[in-house]
Amino acid sequence: MTNYIIDVNTTNKSFIRMYKILKNKGIKHNKFFLILYDKDLVGVNPFDEANLTRELQIKINAEVIRNPWYFLREIVRIPVPGGLKRYELHLGNLAQSFCMFNSLNLIELLPRQHGKTVGTCCVYEWFYDFNSSNSNILFLNKEFVDSKRNLKILKDIRDNLPSYLKFNNNKLDTNNIEYMSSSKNGNTIRALSAAHSEDEADKKGRGNTSPLMWWDEFAFLKYNDIMYLAAAPACSQATLEARANRKNYGKVITTTPNNIDSKEGAFCKKLIDDAAVFIEDFYDWSKDKIEEYIKNNSKNDFVYIEYSYTELGRDEAWFEKQQRSLNNDRSKIKRELLLEWTRSSETSIFDEEQLDKLFSLIKKPIGDLTLLNYYKIYFYKNIDFNKTWIIGVDPSNATEQDATAITIFDPFTFEIVGEFRNNKIDTDTIKFLIYDLVSKYLRNSILAIENNIGKHILDYLMKTSIEKNIYYEYKEVMAQKIEESMTELVYTKNKKKTKVYGVNTNKYSRPKMIEILFDVVNNDIDKIATKYFYSDCKDMERDKHGKIQHRDGGHDDSVFSYLVGRYMLSDGTNLAKFRINPSSKETDPEKRQATVLAANKFISYANQDKLNTYKDYMEDMLAKDLDEFNQQKKNLHKNNFYNGLITDEKEKNKVKLSDIWL
Repeated sequence: MTNYIIDVNTTNKSFIRMYKILKNKGIKHNKFFLILYDKDLVGVNPFDEANLTRELQIKINAEVIRNPWYFLREIVRIPVPGGLKRYELHLGNLAQSFCMFNSLNLIELLPRQHGKTVGTCCVYEWFYDFNSSNSNILFLNKEFVDSKRNLKILKDIRDNLPSYLKFNNNKLDTNNIEYMSSSKNGNTIRALSAAHSEDEADKKGRGNTSPLMWWDEFAFLKYNDIMYLAAAPACSQATLEARANRKNYGKVITTTPNNIDSKEGAFCKKLIDDAAVFIEDFYDWSKDKIEEYIKNNSKNDFVYIEYSYTELGRDEAWFEKQQRSLNNDRSKIKRELLLEWTRSSETSIFDEEQLDKLFSLIKKPIGDLTLLNYYKIYFYKNIDFNKTWIIGVDPSNATEQDATAITIFDPFTFEIVGEFRNNKIDTDTIKFLIYDLVSKYLRNSILAIENNIGKHILDYLMKTSIEKNIYYEYKEVMAQKIEESMTELVYTKNKKKTKVYGVNTNKYSRPKMIEILFDVVNNDIDKIATKYFYSDCKDMERDKHGKIQHRDGGHDDSVFSYLVGRYMLSDGTNLAKFRINPSSKETDPEKRQATVLAANKFISYANQDKLNTYKDYMEDMLAKDLDEFNQQKKNLHKNNFYNGLITDEKEKNKVKLSDIWL
């Protein structure tokens, strides 16, 4: 255990401001970046070299080595036109540096002029001079000149360290425009050129082994798929070695969005789609819990970080000024300011004006609900948990490209109020998640589950207390009957009405769903303006046979989870059972309200019914299965013991260095 204090006297006010931001967000562990181990350094200016004793210089050096946040907060000076400026902390580079210090692979998108490149260079400078040893760091970019420019930014930061922290005067060191090495710790940094052919990309990928690799402007790097995949095995081995030696490792991808119809843009976008979304809960979690979250929410072990200009503290005046600086170029504004992945394909089912309007209306989540410890449903408005909501589910088997999506919307206004999407979750986990959501929170809702892939989920949920929430219809199916005569067996086929749970997507229902999609985009676009829905709409195209589906590498899961519920409302034959108005076009508020009251009354009454013996038995079995499931997922390590960081005086001086980074 190590003593530390919180340096509230720092002159870097951006760190104090960040504490207030995280506190207002409800983050408990909201001061970790203000930690100072050596209280003798309170109020000490590391650049006042004329008045620093040799002892204080040694203390500052020791603090920098053990405390990367002190390095960013007090030491870093960044060259800008006319002078130097301090490292300014905001939500974007806080998430970036947090992930890098914790050796998490990350992909980051930030609007221009928010320092994602400079922030990356600052952390790599700390790795190079104060943390790693015998480690190779690789800088890649879309052009060789850009890789070398990033290396120069790092060198400029390094050149502006206090003189007693500089270690670049040894004659054995190498320092040129594309390579640098340190005889002090054996570290190297190399700027790499882009590949000009597929063979060259493969060779470059295989020939450069490093536990620390930075791919800048990755969405524009030619042959990025070949180079990245070729480098993966060697990088994995280097990562294992660095981890065994308790040194930092990890891949960093920073980029601006490219056109997703380009090969490079599509590959980068696929990496993002397969990554786990960064959440600020990380700051309150242990390293083990974060890794478990990534395991459950990512297919590629990456964390994806994205913040808009408003989330980073900019206003509309700033946005307008940036638009003018880009000469009001629409494509550049979308890419560099709004972080939008554009398309050039003429096969898109929506025109640019429709997509632009949908993008402009996108709502930000106002809250979330965590289910089964690691899965978040995002909500776009405060909702009444006692009301009837439609929960549309488009499941995936988690082995293909598709994701599992859940969309919660109002059955009478059709407005989306909540969303979930995950490309890693399996059908066993999703059935528990749905049960958790409906049985604990949205008890009066109606489940519209796509029943092709979702049959396994339905078979399970039908035997639980939320069976009454699952939409079903009676349908005629062919039943084969065997009649035995004196001489032979006679087979006869009869139509028999069978209770069928869920909503089927087939050649009859799918066109009607697409018709609903066009209708809502044209007439009720504000009702479906969410990030996932917009992303799916942009991915949908008409193939050469006329079929509407998502593009290669794209998604339509959130759209269809919504459409499954909408199709149930417009074409369902058993809506009376659930007290839902059969007309999906009902606009009269009084009629809608009357139907809402009827639905709530019916389902509230239904919730009072006792389950029969078989149902009670199955419910008990589900509870046991869920307990066992959660036990397997449970983090066995101590978690959040540092949440009382400031207020608990006894614990205030007890913490391990590895946990300070969290």
